[in-house]
Amino acid sequence: MAAVKPYRIAAFEFRFSTALFSCGHRKLVRQSVGGNARLRPTGEKPEPFSESKDNLERLPAATPRAIQLAPSLLPLWAKEGFMFKRAFLLLPLAALAAGVAWAADDPMVGNWKLNPQKSKLTDEMKVTSLGGNKYAFDFGGNPETIVVDGTDQPANFGTTFAVTEVAPDEWTGVRKKDGRVEIKGIWKLSKDGNTLHDDFTFIADNRKTTHLVYLYERRGGGSGFAGDWVSTKEQRDTVYVLQVKPFEGDGLSFITSGRGTKNVKFDGKDYPNVGSGMKVVSSAQRVNERTVELRDKIGGKEVDAQEISVSQDGKTLTMTVHVPGRSEPNVLVFEKE
Repeated sequence: MAAVKPYRIAAFEFRFSTALFSCGHRKLVRQSVGGNARLRPTGEKPEPFSESKDNLERLPAATPRAIQLAPSLLPLWAKEGFMFKRAFLLLPLAALAAGVAWAADDPMVGNWKLNPQKSKLTDEMKVTSLGGNKYAFDFGGNPETIVVDGTDQPANFGTTFAVTEVAPDEWTGVRKKDGRVEIKGIWKLSKDGNTLHDDFTFIADNRKTTHLVYLYERRGGGSGFAGDWVSTKEQRDTVYVLQVKPFEGDGLSFITSGRGTKNVKFDGKDYPNVGSGMKVVSSAQRVNERTVELRDKIGGKEVDAQEISVSQDGKTLTMTVHVPGRSEPNVLVFEKE
């Protein structure tokens, strides 16, 4: 869609801006034509406005908005001002159309499918022994103190977390929100204790599941499950699709498979996520036409920062996710469907 040229909008407003006066028993109309003003009797026909180059150049830089007409003058408005009303209605519609056209042409809009081979999901979790069967679990953020006895215990962001020792080399973890299971994890240690296998399942509000298998290596010291674990390999069994749509003209909606929707505008304000299962808010800033920055918060605390960019050919979208407390970001590479 071609952009509306500024001088045409200015001419449109200026042409139909009028000030109505009462002079004794005779009504006069002040008419502005091409920047020249004069008083004319009401019955006299207005001079035609010519959108010539000379007239357009005489228009002031800041053209005043059309005034509201008094009720007593409505018959005059109805007779001579139909085009005035039409112009007043068309101006906001033109602005809206321009916003919709920008959103439709946004290179981020479309369906994007994750390419696991090109992506790098670096996960890190720290498990610290506090004595006995009590441990601190840090998945990035505030550590959660949990007794490994299989019971639901208070955890971050209004959830509960239960860890069960199935065997000396196998633990299970279950996280719930409002009594509903959101995450299941099965952790298994290798015989030498230096590798941890994590079978991870996320269950969304709509019951759709995302299944991941991580392989972690121990960094530093520790024994058993206690230690600093950093992922070296991941396997995704679920097709992951990111859908990006226009949102209210100049914003965007980021819709992920089974993980909810982020509706944002690029004003830095927090907007609540929809269907994420937690009270997550997101804010956004546009860096340039092909790059935006997103920040997610839960309970007022930032849980991740994302940079999303589209390649020059428009075929690849890269999402780089930084999580507080982790040295390496997750890099997700999507290809346009």
